[in-house]
Amino acid sequence: MKKSFIKRLVALALVIVSVFSISAVAFAEQTLYGECPCDEYINVRDAASSSGARIYRLRNGEPVTATGTTRNGYTQISSPVNGWVMTSWLTSETPAWMTRYGNTTMNRATHNQMKAFQQDLNNIPGITDVSTDGVWGPETKAAVEELQAMAGITVDGIAGTYTKIWCYNLSH
Repeated sequence: MKKSFIKRLVALALVIVSVFSISAVAFAEQTLYGECPCDEYINVRDAASSSGARIYRLRNGEPVTATGTTRNGYTQISSPVNGWVMTSWLTSETPAWMTRYGNTTMNRATHNQMKAFQQDLNNIPGITDVSTDGVWGPETKAAVEELQAMAGITVDGIAGTYTKIWCYNLSH
């Protein structure tokens, strides 16, 4: 009788451990990217429903940290703000801008990534043309500042995530 009870207890313990292991994986944070099918901003809401107040607007390709919690067709995010985003407007696929320019600031990009970025800057009307030499320099930084002013984002001459998203979206 004792052996049977111990076997059942061990089996129950294994089931409990398995459930917690699966839950931990399911609730692990992951990086996703905004992907709006209508080329508009994606609303982040304070509640898991369309009636929740809009607290932030994601741009296409903007990275978010998803908590792993979903409810009513919405996914909870913890970064760049805490809130809820329609699950269907998030993707785990690397966005085109990141594939083209890399995931570091452009002054640390490879030669080919920098050339692609410079070519795209040159495709944006209203931006002063830059040499497509693959080198970060004062000419490229000045064009980045023009782009940032045009896009209404912080003008700091640093081509980080938002600047790269704007550059890609405006040039393609």
